[in-house]
Amino acid sequence: MTAAAAGATNTSANTSPPNPASSSSHALQPPSHERPPPHAAIGHSSPLATAAGPTAAATPMYSASASAAAAAAAAAAAAAAATRQREPGAALGPPYSQTISSDFLGPAPLPPGRRLYLIILNYTLPAGLPHVWAQACFRVCADGGCNRLLDQLPSLVPPALTSPGGPETAAPLAGTSAAPHHVQAASSIDDTSSVGPTSASAPAAAAPAAAALPAAAATAEGVAAASAVDPALALRLAHLPDLVLGDLDSLRADTREFYSRHSVPFLDLSYDQDSTDLTKAVALVEQRFIAPDPHPDPDRHQILVLGALGGRLDHTLGNLNTLHMFPHLNICLWGDGNLVRLLRPGTARIQPDTRYEGPECGLVPLAGPATATSTGLLYNVDATPLRVGGLVSTSNQVVGEGPVEVLTDAPLLWTTSLRSDPLPEPAELWGRVRAAAARAAAAAAAAAAAGQPPEAGGTAGPGGSA
Repeated sequence: MTAAAAGATNTSANTSPPNPASSSSHALQPPSHERPPPHAAIGHSSPLATAAGPTAAATPMYSASASAAAAAAAAAAAAAAATRQREPGAALGPPYSQTISSDFLGPAPLPPGRRLYLIILNYTLPAGLPHVWAQACFRVCADGGCNRLLDQLPSLVPPALTSPGGPETAAPLAGTSAAPHHVQAASSIDDTSSVGPTSASAPAAAAPAAAALPAAAATAEGVAAASAVDPALALRLAHLPDLVLGDLDSLRADTREFYSRHSVPFLDLSYDQDSTDLTKAVALVEQRFIAPDPHPDPDRHQILVLGALGGRLDHTLGNLNTLHMFPHLNICLWGDGNLVRLLRPGTARIQPDTRYEGPECGLVPLAGPATATSTGLLYNVDATPLRVGGLVSTSNQVVGEGPVEVLTDAPLLWTTSLRSDPLPEPAELWGRVRAAAARAAAAAAAAAAAGQPPEAGGTAGPGGSA
């Protein structure tokens, strides 16, 4: 029994079935390779505009005006929560001041107009990365997260897909000429010997085989054939971030060389030592995409942070602190088998994806005392005071498939466990891999026709997924 249950009514949930997942297509921005590079859209007046950085008197990394507005909204929501009346044990019902959904975990397209932004941090990445990568419209690596992406990516794909010559590897990259001279073209696009250490499950580099073959013009068929020999390279080409930012002090030289060669831009923000790389990344996403949107509804913009939990405790606490710095945004931390969100003061409706998520969950008042009421949990709280150093709700459980409702007068962390990570469909994944290889080949062929070195032209554009 959870600690929170001691002073709570043990009333079960509202048992009404959740709304069915939308089958509509996801309204994404154009593919990354068709968009201008991220640094081109950052205004010179922005504190994120240049590597040199602003003066000490410049605006903080996060939006002061947005934070003030969020604080005012939170105060109003807290006042409304304090006066809301309900029958004991009854469902809270609308109006909801916040909705939380894990729709990015499922195979169905995201709801129309919903935008997903990925931030990659420097800790063990979840196996679900390739799945959510395809749904995102912008992907940014925070400093050493770039090392993690480069090293772990091959191990995040089921072994059957990364086995050189295996039927599932050959199929999506087949239908192309396997003539030996095509393989050398991929070697001119990338030298796999320069890539940093990879997972033990990653395939061996194909550089020795390619080196023994004669050089020839690069073609889409050639890169695809080479990728079939070295799927690790093809996977990396299909998962190029749109931007790498931060202090860049954790970035390995070989990592920077690899991504620079493939046209991924870097933004040095080392002038700012008062905010974490995650805070800088969230601020950039807000400034570039959310603030300019005429409809900056948090339900429309989902920021998903991968590698955000586990490892060093001070890093994890810093990431949880970032949630509280941006209470007006919809941010989800994902790592070490857990998801964490911030519940704002007011009434939240939470729809977990119980195919992957739960049933274990918790409500933790990290920022200060809170009084909360819930439905849909095994151990509901009912106008229960929660505080660190006193009663908190841990080891709780979601009843059935949800939904869960939480009424709170102060910020609360909502945590859920993940039983498993979603994986991409092989055909979808390797379709993206083949498309990335073809783009790289087209660029290499154009460079060869122009008489440029292959390294200068044979690259996939930023965000190289299809």
